Amino acid sequence: MDNSNEITHDFSPFFKVYKDGRIERSLVLEDLPAGLDPETGVLSKDVVISPDSGVKARIFIPEIVGSDQKLPLLVHYHGGGFCVGSAFHILTKNVLTPIVSRGNVIAISIDYRLAPEHLLPIAYNDSWDGLEWIAGHSNGLGPEPWLNNHVDFGKVFLTGESAGANIAHYLAVQVGANGWAGLKLAAVDPNLSKMGCQKALVCVAEKDFLRDRGEAYYKTLATSGWPGKVEFYETKGEDHCFNAFKQCGETDALNKKVVDFMTME
Repeated sequence: MDNSNEITHDFSPFFKVYKDGRIERSLVLEDLPAGLDPETGVLSKDVVISPDSGVKARIFIPEIVGSDQKLPLLVHYHGGGFCVGSAFHILTKNVLTPIVSRGNVIAISIDYRLAPEHLLPIAYNDSWDGLEWIAGHSNGLGPEPWLNNHVDFGKVFLTGESAGANIAHYLAVQVGANGWAGLKLAAVDPNLSKMGCQKALVCVAEKDFLRDRGEAYYKTLATSGWPGKVEFYETKGEDHCFNAFKQCGETDALNKKVVDFMTME
């Protein structure tokens, strides 16, 4: 009897593992090619973070950038429960290109390796490697010209949605704990850090099942004695990661809030 189709582990809605070792993911989206997005005028390119692990990233930059213009940098980690998602598919594009275009900022999304093929803490380690690779450009001598020539390393922001926000929190704590000179961090979106950041923006959606956890995080941060500035922003009537799945007035308002947070002193 062939029982290779027997499910041994069911982690719906993310993935299922079958007896023969196959892994079936519930959300699989094709990668989009890098290049010019005609709707927003944002250029993108893919870079290799680590030849050993194969970890890559996608950089998004406004099409019109002066030769000596320095812009804030948004470092992004995608959601997906650590086991689905990609820096290269439509959902990441949906999140980042409007912010890059509207805010005249640069964004880079780190494509960390996924569970269950790569168990935690590999996602954290890959994301840390990505942040170290980015920091290696702060002296203008890194391998990627877009970062060398156009990033203001005094204005680096960490962001993520869902699991990606958890990663952003972890990395900001690590930067603070290690006293990483040369990078002044700020944090955008839920679950962000108090140690490595000068300011934080905690964003929640009213109908999100994690909404109360996000608010509790904000209150804990605001009363922790941390000297930085923390803001709270709630989108009414929307659900988990809504801004990745649809363009609407609420998404526009959230994008404006993020841009204002990044670009205003």
